Amino acid sequence: MTTPRWPRALALLSVLTALALAPTAPAAAQSSEWTTDFGPLVLTVRDGDRVTGVYPSYNGRIEATLNRRDSALEGFWLQPSSEIRCDQARDGTHSWGLVSWSLRQGGTLQGQWSYCGNPPGSAGVWNGTFVSGTHPMDTGREQARVKPQAPAPTPAPVPPQHASGGNPGEPRPDAMEVARFLWGQYADPSRLKVLRADITCDARADLVLVYLDLDSPDGPSLSVAVRETGATLEQIPATYLDFDTGTFASLCGPGQMVDVSVVGDLAPERVLDLTGFSSPPACRVGLRLDDGMCDSVWVFTMPGQDRLTDLIIGRN
Repeated sequence: MTTPRWPRALALLSVLTALALAPTAPAAAQSSEWTTDFGPLVLTVRDGDRVTGVYPSYNGRIEATLNRRDSALEGFWLQPSSEIRCDQARDGTHSWGLVSWSLRQGGTLQGQWSYCGNPPGSAGVWNGTFVSGTHPMDTGREQARVKPQAPAPTPAPVPPQHASGGNPGEPRPDAMEVARFLWGQYADPSRLKVLRADITCDARADLVLVYLDLDSPDGPSLSVAVRETGATLEQIPATYLDFDTGTFASLCGPGQMVDVSVVGDLAPERVLDLTGFSSPPACRVGLRLDDGMCDSVWVFTMPGQDRLTDLIIGRN
């Protein structure tokens, strides 16, 4: 790792998973924010014990496993660059290493890290303090969601340039099925925008939902979800953008719906400039969110593990 620096834009936000009836799995991806030795860190628990994360001061991301018995996290950190270059690449980068954290009582994160495959601790410590969100050890304790009905038939493929915004007052049934699964049974269709476009670069139309959540006690947020053709409800990735917090994924304003557009065939250099990721693997079609006050926020997709899709955030 190198001296902390804020990128123009980056966040790898995790695939949203929900195992509705499994008592040890979260009903939806649940995130926590930490202040650490290497700047802000966001950890997201999904698939029960799988954890992904992002630490934007280094354009970095985390792939780890939660050990609930020992209150520990073990996995990898990955960055576009670092002081030491590993001989063997991992997930497309030669800048990676091991990380091991203990989740202590009182909201502290006690950890060690290394370069490449060396033992954790050989490069130093990585400690942090809990700030907000759902603590990893508290995930999976929510009441089970209402079991969703079988997924609706997948939409017919359409070219990206034919993507259309749905009428917020009359979203199609398959869109409301996703909305209720992700945002609750009483998701308000008047705060939902629906588009259909290929933003995963697989030549098939994706169902894109943008939802303004005004019901959370943590304040308003804007959610973006992408359902690929053939994906189950549990495989839908979603990301959550807050308002006026000054973070890397924050919108401006009091909390209102934004203008949404699909921008296709971006140059690989443009995608790299916006997100810090090369294209490929990142798709060259982006979802642009304009609040009319600050820089535009972009949402891109890239392949994740097990052929699922990850969402990454960019800014102008």
